Amino acid sequence: MRLKVLLILTLIIGIILILIHSSCSSTQSNVKLGPDFKFSDKQIITTYVVPSGNIEKDETYIRVLHLDFQARGYKVIDANEILKINFEKITATNHRQIADSLQSKNYLPSSDIYIIVSAVWDSAFVLTFYSEDRYVYWKKYQFAGMNVPTLNSRVSIYDRSMRDPIKSYTASDTTYLLSENDNSDWYYREYPWMVIAKQLTRELEDIPICSIVDNKKATNQYKVSFLVDKSYREAFPDTWMKRLQLRTLYANDILRSQLDIELSQLEFVEWNSNFDRDLKNSLEKLYQSTTSNPGSLQIGITLDHELKRNWTDKSKLGIAYLLSTDAAITAQPSFPSIGQYWNPIEESITLVHEIAHILGAIHVPDNNSIMYPNAGTLSYEFDEVNKKIIGATKKNFLKQSTKERLIPYSEELLKVKDYPSDNSNPIIQATSSVIQLIDQRSKIIYDNPDKTFSNMFRLIPDSALVFAVVGYLEFKDNNNKSAINSFIRSIEINPDFAEAHYYLSLVFRKDGNDEQADLYKNLAKPYSKLWIIDRY
Repeated sequence: MRLKVLLILTLIIGIILILIHSSCSSTQSNVKLGPDFKFSDKQIITTYVVPSGNIEKDETYIRVLHLDFQARGYKVIDANEILKINFEKITATNHRQIADSLQSKNYLPSSDIYIIVSAVWDSAFVLTFYSEDRYVYWKKYQFAGMNVPTLNSRVSIYDRSMRDPIKSYTASDTTYLLSENDNSDWYYREYPWMVIAKQLTRELEDIPICSIVDNKKATNQYKVSFLVDKSYREAFPDTWMKRLQLRTLYANDILRSQLDIELSQLEFVEWNSNFDRDLKNSLEKLYQSTTSNPGSLQIGITLDHELKRNWTDKSKLGIAYLLSTDAAITAQPSFPSIGQYWNPIEESITLVHEIAHILGAIHVPDNNSIMYPNAGTLSYEFDEVNKKIIGATKKNFLKQSTKERLIPYSEELLKVKDYPSDNSNPIIQATSSVIQLIDQRSKIIYDNPDKTFSNMFRLIPDSALVFAVVGYLEFKDNNNKSAINSFIRSIEINPDFAEAHYYLSLVFRKDGNDEQADLYKNLAKPYSKLWIIDRY
């Protein structure tokens, strides 16, 4: 009993300390943005997040901060990244001194506004259950809960021509736990980016939209037809078109700045796909649709009411055929705590992710990349591998057939397979999925097996990859013996093809030969990120 009382007292003291800390933090001087300061006339903003010792959370804060201001129309410069490239660190902790140091760096672009952030992550214990039973001489206590991250931020915003901050604030927020209903024992914990987002949304509500419009057009202009399902139109009867226009606007901010691509000449088509919570079926219906518009991307827009808040896998949010012109996405939920301000940003990231798949992008195990297959990190930047892949396919993309796109695509995949020399980028399934898509129309595989290799050699300029693709397709069709022969032939041509070793181990395992499976699994060790396979 004494132990239980001690635990409760410890919990209460911990909560009091957190409240005291929050109270002390909130007493620091806050400066409101003056009504006469014309923030909207500024264009370029430099941000710097003081390193907290938690690199992952610092990078998350930077991403969320950048997305917030980009969504308001500003150009954002990442001082942390540029300092890193130039092997420099800022030792000052005073925000004014940090801003002065940034302004003195000749390699940093000139900026109108400087935003300095000091963020401290801690933890708090949140009760999820508590009960108290009274007896004659004693009480029985029961409680449950979990530790969740807390965020304490100090932010200063400076105009380059003024000494004092034009705006500053301190803020404290705790990760929320959400359940589907009051009787649920299952809780959804906010991601760290959501804690940052709700704090920024609240504290930066007085920051206006940038009044300076960038009219520069991207070199690669893509027409887009949105086929909007009845499920989506009924959910947003008066706003569905404006919603999609706003999401396209945000998507273009990402595509234009990183890939020199722009979605233009938008078309909105009412569509009835009889959505049944399976995006694969919706995509297939879209692909076979008679409303196909040559020379444009076709994006099916649906609404899955079953997602609610418990989504983590991007495959439930969107799907696309590589090197086709077709993708399907669903309106996705936002945690209530971050409000509707962030929903368009989240959905624009999904839109960019699926359009990148159309252009041939592959999933990567880097959670800083927009091509990371799991939701929850709010990544919006492309990794170097996918920049290279899209760079090889984006030119004249809409003027080519899938067959014509495959040749430069497979050539680039062969280059990035070994980039940056760790033999760990998966290319077999990506190539196979394109081959299968082509085969639906031209029947180069199943209707004429004698010409399978000769047909594929015309499309893929590498013998080892051709045999690996054939082996993969045979493996998926349960033709294990043929698959083994094809993968062995691929490895004979290129003994360092680690991904082929990996799939060969899977075939042997499936065929009941564990000894050979273990052998080839060990040979595939350079292919370290095996979990990424089969996540397209």
